[in-house]
Amino acid sequence: TTTTTTTTTTTTAVPSVMMKTKPIFSCHRITSDDFDKGFLELLAQLTVVGVISSKLFQDQLKAIDSHTGQYSLVVRHPQIGRIVSENYHQIKMTTTTSRN
Repeated sequence: TTTTTTTTTTTTAVPSVMMKTKPIFSCHRITSDDFDKGFLELLAQLTVVGVISSKLFQDQLKAIDSHTGQYSLVVRHPQIGRIVSENYHQIKMTTTTSRN
């Protein structure tokens, strides 16, 4: 009985055009500039937003920033300059006391 083993190696080349492209999306902490970049329109897809002025938007951002451990990240599509995703984070901080 004769057994023959064949090994095939496949190499995938990355086209040079793919290596030269810039990132499609950027992620950053929400800022007052995002008011005009579609943040409220995005939020309106999930809930009832109502009429929110730029000042109220900025006041809400200040309130969120004043609470340690709370922040909202947004994802912006740089080619169209619009917010395409949002993610709210709340980090719970705990304090431990060591006993010596």
